Amino acid sequence: MSNTRTNNHYRTKNIVYVSREQQIWTGQRGENARVECLAIDPQGKVCFCGTQQSYTEKFASPAEIHEVQGSITAGGIDAHNHFWFALLGDIPCVSHLQNAQQLGEFLQTYAQTCPHDIVFICNVNNTHEISQTLLDSCPKPVVAIHRSFHKAYLNKKAQRLSQITQIPQQDIINNWQVKNCAMHLLRSEVFAEEYLQKAIVNFAKKLLQQGIVCIHDMFIYDVNFLPMIQKIPIPYRLYASRNELQKRPDVQQYFTGVKSFIDGAIGTQTAKFHDNYANTSQNGIFYSSIEQLLEDIDFAIENSLQTSCHGIGSLGIERILDVYEMRKDSLIKPRLEHFECPTERDIDRLHHIGGIACLQPNFSQDSYDYATILGERRKIINPFRQLIDKQVPFATGSDGMPSGLRECLLWSIKPRYEEQRMTLQEAMHYSTVATTQLADHEAGLCVGNDANFVYFSKPLDELHNYPNERITSNWTELRQQLDELLPISGIYLQGKCVGDNDE
Repeated sequence: MSNTRTNNHYRTKNIVYVSREQQIWTGQRGENARVECLAIDPQGKVCFCGTQQSYTEKFASPAEIHEVQGSITAGGIDAHNHFWFALLGDIPCVSHLQNAQQLGEFLQTYAQTCPHDIVFICNVNNTHEISQTLLDSCPKPVVAIHRSFHKAYLNKKAQRLSQITQIPQQDIINNWQVKNCAMHLLRSEVFAEEYLQKAIVNFAKKLLQQGIVCIHDMFIYDVNFLPMIQKIPIPYRLYASRNELQKRPDVQQYFTGVKSFIDGAIGTQTAKFHDNYANTSQNGIFYSSIEQLLEDIDFAIENSLQTSCHGIGSLGIERILDVYEMRKDSLIKPRLEHFECPTERDIDRLHHIGGIACLQPNFSQDSYDYATILGERRKIINPFRQLIDKQVPFATGSDGMPSGLRECLLWSIKPRYEEQRMTLQEAMHYSTVATTQLADHEAGLCVGNDANFVYFSKPLDELHNYPNERITSNWTELRQQLDELLPISGIYLQGKCVGDNDE
């Protein structure tokens, strides 16, 4: 642990400590305990949790106590993570560019400094007016990933990429599931292994910088990436498909569970609903039959693995719960990822079988944009209040390119609709302690625990002062605004201060 910190961190008698005014979840007696001072020993263990007065009596004279105005909370959890989409977070996000001209100018400049043979950009939207002419103006092949992350446009050099990746050229140009295309490219000779390893580590550092200290649901589509994943410097829990795990029985011990995709993973109108979308005669797509899902779950049960199913629409969620109920006596804490639009009946069913819902507050903000395709149904996305009132266990977290702890808290206390609202205390609880406990880990900053926490230079209540009209789903813009409103001064992971502004 470094002896030199900013003036937000102090060392007295080999003890690093911070003080604060708000409550903190300590895990003691199952209650919220008031803690003004937290002390960490040089090995990174919490050695004191209490008030300034009791700290003074135990460790130092009053003159040595330094008041730090700020707030501290347990580190955030990235509870649901499409890891390979998130890995693309190492690629420039262009959502802040307003039109095709700005995008073209960016491509010209970035291509000159980009060290790779292919230029990846992400969060392209319709205002960018992607065209063949624009892509051809870039001196390198371009993979421009639409903001939904599921539609790719490649320029005239797609033929060369096809030769490299052994993917048919037409599939590269019009791949209905862009992550497959991107993953093949990442595995090809275009990106050397050392680059991919660096990108993985950089992504983990980005998580830490946003106050995320653990990944609870890391899905990897190819188990052969395991050696590189194992070098990630933060804790994680791995999931893979049944097919991948069956290929490599020797690595199953490193995985927490089997991941299945039921609906909604490849586009904005693929979530499966009981009723048609507002603007079409279709009601979404099922990716897995009941038989396939049962095979996934039975494989998980046979190998003592958890099951984790990706379900968004009401009918997709219903199908998952139908199958979960068939095996409810044998399941290990079954997870239901996203759980965006459940019926009240299915909320009760999930609770009855002891399942875990995992929802992302960032979709509370996005729900306003779905009026055209969902109509009034958009108001049932992320029914946090129902889950809390019914005492259904759930976790929150980011999805894809990491939205951090501050964003999660802000979207929770200032959502689009009342059914999505949580108090700041509730949002903190479900983003940290509740998520950790659902993974059977000890939660809270208690004496003897490893010191994993986030330190803010201002009280978290500052989030209430964020103007509603400024809230945006543009992550880059929002993060810049939050850096001004509620700066993160330090993140401690197992006693080491990481993610500081000076590192």
